[in-house]
Amino acid sequence: MGQTKNSLYPLFWQHGEKEEELREEIGKMQEGGIGGFIVESRPHPDYLSYGWWRDLEVILSEAERRQMEVWIFDDGAYPSGLGGGKVKALYPEACKRYIAKRQIDAQGPLPGASFQIAPWLEEGEALYRVIAGKRAGGREALEEGSLVDLTQAVTAGRLYWDIPAGDWRVFLLVVTRNGGEEWTKDYVNPISYEAVGRFIDVVYEEHYRRFGDRFGKTVKGFFVDEPRFGSTATYERVLGTDGHVYPWSEEVPGLLEEELGERWACLLPLLWSRENALGRDVQYAYMNVVSRLFARDFTGQIREWCGRHGVKVIGHVVEDNGVHARIGFGPGHYFRSMEGFDAAGLDVVYQVWPEHKDGFFTSPFGYLDAEFFYWGISKMASSAAHIDPAKNGVTMCEIFGAYGWQEGLKLMKWLTDHVCVRGINMLVPHAFSPKYPDPDCPPHFYAKGKNPQWRYFRRWADYANRVCTLLRDGTHRATAAVLYHAEAEWGGGYQPFEKVVRALAEAQIDCDVLPGDCLTGIACSAQGNEEMGGAVEGCAKAPTGCTDATGERARLADVAAVAGSEGIYQVKVAEGRLWVNREAYQAILIPYAECLPQELLEALDLAARGGVSVVFMDGYPEHVYYAAGRHAVQTALDENPLVEACGLAQAADWMKGHGFADIQVRDYCPDLRFLHYEREGGSVYFFTNESKWNTVDTRVTLREDGRLAFYDAMEDVRYPLLEEIGIDGADGTVTFRLVLEPYQSVFVVPEAAGEAGGFAEMGAAGETGALNRAELSGKSGERPIPLVDEAFVAARREKRLEGAWRISVLPGEYEALNGLTEITNISAADILPEYSGRICYETSFELESGAGPGEAGTEAVLDLGQVYEISDVELNGRFVGNKICPPHLYRLECRPGRNELRIIVTNTFAKEKMGNVFDRAMPQEPSGLLGPVRLYL
Repeated sequence: MGQTKNSLYPLFWQHGEKEEELREEIGKMQEGGIGGFIVESRPHPDYLSYGWWRDLEVILSEAERRQMEVWIFDDGAYPSGLGGGKVKALYPEACKRYIAKRQIDAQGPLPGASFQIAPWLEEGEALYRVIAGKRAGGREALEEGSLVDLTQAVTAGRLYWDIPAGDWRVFLLVVTRNGGEEWTKDYVNPISYEAVGRFIDVVYEEHYRRFGDRFGKTVKGFFVDEPRFGSTATYERVLGTDGHVYPWSEEVPGLLEEELGERWACLLPLLWSRENALGRDVQYAYMNVVSRLFARDFTGQIREWCGRHGVKVIGHVVEDNGVHARIGFGPGHYFRSMEGFDAAGLDVVYQVWPEHKDGFFTSPFGYLDAEFFYWGISKMASSAAHIDPAKNGVTMCEIFGAYGWQEGLKLMKWLTDHVCVRGINMLVPHAFSPKYPDPDCPPHFYAKGKNPQWRYFRRWADYANRVCTLLRDGTHRATAAVLYHAEAEWGGGYQPFEKVVRALAEAQIDCDVLPGDCLTGIACSAQGNEEMGGAVEGCAKAPTGCTDATGERARLADVAAVAGSEGIYQVKVAEGRLWVNREAYQAILIPYAECLPQELLEALDLAARGGVSVVFMDGYPEHVYYAAGRHAVQTALDENPLVEACGLAQAADWMKGHGFADIQVRDYCPDLRFLHYEREGGSVYFFTNESKWNTVDTRVTLREDGRLAFYDAMEDVRYPLLEEIGIDGADGTVTFRLVLEPYQSVFVVPEAAGEAGGFAEMGAAGETGALNRAELSGKSGERPIPLVDEAFVAARREKRLEGAWRISVLPGEYEALNGLTEITNISAADILPEYSGRICYETSFELESGAGPGEAGTEAVLDLGQVYEISDVELNGRFVGNKICPPHLYRLECRPGRNELRIIVTNTFAKEKMGNVFDRAMPQEPSGLLGPVRLYL
């Protein structure tokens, strides 16, 4: 494995600070255990002009001196696509365009009728089509066979049409810049290849012109942040509803014609219809086209440019609340949008909290879908990295930002475990800001040294780098593949993929989320394509026009090649498993979908015939896109013995019943997460307890035939498995007891780690240091810290440290809190509600005299109980250690007689920095040492 790698690349915000301030902040980042950063205008007052180039030169020269890596944020502010305002100023034709619907109702017969069209158009808009359709019984549904294109009947701003008998609706389809998200109105059109090329000229080419000699050296690449369609300012806008516009470009019509037939334009009004059954096919076709265009024209074109210039591109789109599969704030299809990145990406800024697993909750960013954020977002992103060979298994997560000053290292550690156990292995901490005070999305980790927790930041950074290093340069292992639901959502009822992920995760069954584009590669492989994956060829039923929506037509292979989606995946079915890249899955689980594409269903049928189990959650699809009536593939699935339906609530039991669980856990442990990762020299297993309150105590069985050990990445210490039940040579398993307190995590690694077999030294970021093989207990058979349970406590004499505390706070060395002698919440209204900093607790305790060094009674375990939130411990004037999160357990070497104990607790900056929009949106934790404080002797 080699030395610990840097996996931390925080955002470094620029506001036009002085040179010495920039160099100081970079030095503090390195001092804090960080080996690189992303330089971001947030916002620089002179972006893409003299001041920006001057400051970037300072930053790059300091990074070179310190041998740090630099990534460049690709715009003057998020989201990417404005070009610092120069896209609109220089190339107004490159800005976003939409197609909008306006309508006029009319009754016939009325020969010689005319309609005023020009007054419907606002400045800068263009009439694209005029379509008329007969309303079914005067209702919202249209008689699909009646749809007719009247565009040629428009003259001098008027439509001339002999209205037939009946109730008719005339649709005016208009290309416009209006009606979308106002914030991104002047951004580049992401589905126009030519327009995005202008954005690249404005931002990327200008940076290369000045700093090209550093590309691929100090400058590693660019960071793209939250590009989007911007067709509406919401996460929840779904297809088929009135009152919104759809993204549009010069490239859309031709591709829609390939999808829907030569009279495709007649069907455009059905984009806004939920009453017509044919609408679900039209909406699917439209989303299929624009999501591929987004992937090719925006992220794909940027990656192509970066590749030619010797750098890479990382970043993420907007994923929130399921918008990853929608327009509006979204990119249309998460996996397609990720094709243009060299690492998969996501962000976690305020959306994930301990215990927020269900429903929705309020936040500064609106109403958030807790189930998606807790169970879906990280797994979706890491899956993209696992299945795309070009990403080398790397998933980047922008994280920690906008939680407010209440977010200390304790929550940062929990969030690190939360995302890493789901496969994330590159973190972008949000953020380092040389401006102080800076109200923008705290916390800021250094904050000119004012953040009371900064002195402990390196402790977290070293931990995060160790964890990410252990979860890179290998292969993730999972038994289940869960279908990504985008195509199902585009045309009907659906079940979000995260519901299936959750059902498996709470039963310790890991999975990856796979897009349909990946699975359709099975069909190509089965047809003898030697290059696994590729575009799907075949035949499907599709609308041919307004009057006949049931005709057969051949699907063009190059439709799928708009972004090359299927071609990026290496897919095959062999040995009863679905192989994607280096992943191997035993079962494919399909969240409930009312509608799915024919080529996907055919691929699932082929997978099952190759021995892979295919399980539809809560029922089979009712409709195949572009098919009239029941399709032959539905019958084939019914007759396939390895295809079946299962209720969501039974999914985990079904997997276990078929032997498709990677590990066995004796008890029901819904808070226990794990990740299985294969590295050179053996497998590593990462276990975390995500509960704030409940201890995990169970037995775990792994399919391993060698001896294993625990590795505590926080302490950088390895110790033997706890109460190892033994190695079963007959079935190749190891069983052991696993005890994890809240906030606790542990790796299970080969016992030989640190010696041979590819697990070389582990140590602080950028350094080396051998894994410590010593038992923490110091005595054979004793339980090692940090695993303490009832049996451990019962075997020892407990001594509570109560009362007679000397309590003091900074500033000064320590200032006494008059009259306070018992531990309590110092942020109480009558004590120090606005104090942020260090609190000192001092006391003494007696041990029986006559006990000398090494004799009974000199060793003890100190349990601080509840601490908010960082603890330091000194005993008899000697530093013992510190903890940035629970459990606050320390091994003490006491002396006979009197012992002096000093505990220093550091809270967060939230108490002093009260009132910002982020901190006020969540309950504040107390401060200080709450205990109970106990000694186990």
